[in-house]
Amino acid sequence: MVVEDVNERRSEKKQMESMKGICEKLSVSFESAMQQDDPIKTHNLSGIGSWLEKIDAFNEWANLDSNSSQLLLSGSSGSGKSTLASFIFSRFKPRSGASDGDSKEVFSTSYVFSKRKKETKNAVKESLKYMAVQLARSDSVYRDQILVPFLNPNSDGLKDMSIGNMLKGLFTLSSANEKSNLTSLLLFEDLDQLNQEDARNLFNAAFEQGTTGLRIIMTGTDDVFNSCRGSYRKSIDSFPLIRVQEHNEPDIKSFIEQELTSQELLPTDNPGALKVVEEIRKKLPSVANGNFKNVVQIIKISQDAMGSGMSEDEIIRLISVDSLKHKTAVTRELLEELNHTLTIQEIEQLNVILAWVLYGFEYMFINKLVAALFLGTGKPLLQDINIKISRKYDKILQIEGEKAEDQIVNIKTEDLAEYFNESKRERPFKTDAEGDKQPRISMTISLDNVSTSQAQRFFWDLSEKFVFDKFEFATATTTSGPSLQISANKVDSHLLIVRSCLSVLLDEYKEETAALGSYAAYWLLSHLRELMKVGNEM
Repeated sequence: MVVEDVNERRSEKKQMESMKGICEKLSVSFESAMQQDDPIKTHNLSGIGSWLEKIDAFNEWANLDSNSSQLLLSGSSGSGKSTLASFIFSRFKPRSGASDGDSKEVFSTSYVFSKRKKETKNAVKESLKYMAVQLARSDSVYRDQILVPFLNPNSDGLKDMSIGNMLKGLFTLSSANEKSNLTSLLLFEDLDQLNQEDARNLFNAAFEQGTTGLRIIMTGTDDVFNSCRGSYRKSIDSFPLIRVQEHNEPDIKSFIEQELTSQELLPTDNPGALKVVEEIRKKLPSVANGNFKNVVQIIKISQDAMGSGMSEDEIIRLISVDSLKHKTAVTRELLEELNHTLTIQEIEQLNVILAWVLYGFEYMFINKLVAALFLGTGKPLLQDINIKISRKYDKILQIEGEKAEDQIVNIKTEDLAEYFNESKRERPFKTDAEGDKQPRISMTISLDNVSTSQAQRFFWDLSEKFVFDKFEFATATTTSGPSLQISANKVDSHLLIVRSCLSVLLDEYKEETAALGSYAAYWLLSHLRELMKVGNEM
């Protein structure tokens, strides 16, 4: 027993030293890598994904002897793409650790792109490194036969290596042995969370691969995949895209049963409750439209209604698409309340913050936010932004991080982020002719028979009133145009960021905007590309 313990400790120490060397060659923090867990989600997969077996694109991809390396899962947020990917991963688990020559040994890992965590400037390459480390931690065969042989001669050149070459080198055998029984299964989730250039680069690199030793799944929306396909250098004869919501009704029905049980609506002997449950089973698959979030929302509404004493017929009427608008209505009501309580200046300030927080490609640290507000409003802050957020904007924004230098500003909930992301641009661009007709206020001050000191005093009082006390105006009962509202649609937000970046790069250096210098230089083109994507709204 003692000998076994000693050998085990030696093995662990040897593995730890090996991992340190791998992290060093990949330029990855060893401490961070050891704390990270593989984000492959574990779900209750009972009754989930069986319909995939009827899809030709999936069967071709799942045949590990074929050269069909790519599979695309498309759908809206909540359509179950991640759950389906978990089902696919579980399908290959029995093959892992196979020892006979005819079986395949599959190494699987995943990476989730997210705007909430703000990807690095080399997001795709960093994701590949992260996935390699996770596989190396969990599987010595992958580490010793694929990763280490590749890194030993190539680690110095990783920085300049193309994404395609990194993808092939990190996850397939470097030898020319085409009969290898080793396969790497990689899942890239939510490509639409990347900027357009990074999404296209990953897509292009993935479709350059045509090997039996690599299987790639990418998830996202139709928009991101159509954009990537349109920019691909070669034609794709058979596009391996599965629109999840067109096929997942069996999964939705299975999930409805799970939710009815977990929310204690089943089992029941109450005739009225049974009537409601049967109507949920009958109507909800269609109402949900392939979206699991809709299932949760409708069942929660029905459960609350049953607890409130509503009649069965009233509850059944709630099982409808109209009830799904409730979440949007709640968000709209929140924003309407803030539109009435915040001043015009505060709404203007909040809109600038929302633009950068929602559509910026990096975390919004406090110092960058202060610079962005100076550029967006043209005025320095008179109040600490932390205080302003915690007292005025706390229903929409939150500050994350304990140390002052590490604090970032983020949107408070995913529902808010989704609401703004789906909002449309209400205000069209103004033509020059229209611009001449816009309201304009001008003022001429005449000073007669006053001394220099009196004039200086007058302007001093005027500026003090303007900056600190503000002017009070009577609010007219009718207005000639719409007042400023809380808004953060894609078009105006990317346009604001583009203008701010150009100002940083082209105008004379200002200390107030210096924190955004590197951001402007690196990300300006990406924001311009995002504007091109949404150009039809302009």
